[in-house]
Amino acid sequence: MKQVFQLIGIISIIAFLHGCDETKMSKDMIMEVMSDQDSTTENTDIQIPACKVGDVLSIGQICMDEGTDAIFSVLDNGIASYTSSSGLLNEATDVLDATGQTLNDQSYNFIARKQDNGHWKIERVTSTVIEEEPEIEQDMSVIEPVVKEGNPPEPEPDPYQFSNNFTTADDGTITLREGNFLSIAGPTGGCIYLGGSINGVRYILHEFKWQTRQNAEADWIDIDSDKCDPDRVTIYGYDLNAADPGQYRAVLDMTTTRRMKLKTNTVIVE
Repeated sequence: MKQVFQLIGIISIIAFLHGCDETKMSKDMIMEVMSDQDSTTENTDIQIPACKVGDVLSIGQICMDEGTDAIFSVLDNGIASYTSSSGLLNEATDVLDATGQTLNDQSYNFIARKQDNGHWKIERVTSTVIEEEPEIEQDMSVIEPVVKEGNPPEPEPDPYQFSNNFTTADDGTITLREGNFLSIAGPTGGCIYLGGSINGVRYILHEFKWQTRQNAEADWIDIDSDKCDPDRVTIYGYDLNAADPGQYRAVLDMTTTRRMKLKTNTVIVE
């Protein structure tokens, strides 16, 4: 509900002394009221209402900014005035902003804004300003990962990429296609040495191995299987028909026109 500030006593006294219209107040009248309030408060009946956020004042109305000695008023020419007996003086035609002002160890934080209808709306008063706590800067240079109790840490990303040209059959046969090159290694033999130049492309096999794990949540473990030639890296099959239950795949690290780390499809043995 819109509060209306009736200057009972103030206007009556000033009107009686000056013989003026009760609906008009000038800056001199406001200063006279402030002087009367400071010197003869106990001998007069002058009571100025407190300014509150959301209050709307029209011409001739005033209020006291609680916690300070300042009075906010709307003069007869529509200008807003924010004055104090200690000498503070602010006047504005659109926005009256007295935030952050200090005089004689008294801080002032007051804002009022003129509305389209010519009235002034109070947006801030000194008594409601709360000092904000300074933000605590956090050192973000070292942040330890948080591992909840009972939950394992996130697994390392798989360094191998799947390729349709590098596959494993259900029995453990390996097939590798690269350009015009095709190699097949059976599950119980037929190891293939990949090296040198084939059709003008140089092939280097850095690593080949079989891996197994119990389930999709477990880590892959290298299989210590027999190799065709202990002195060089070869591609070989693995007899999955005789393997223990689990998941199996083959991985390789090779260089042709570029370095590649490949993995076959996963075969599940039950």
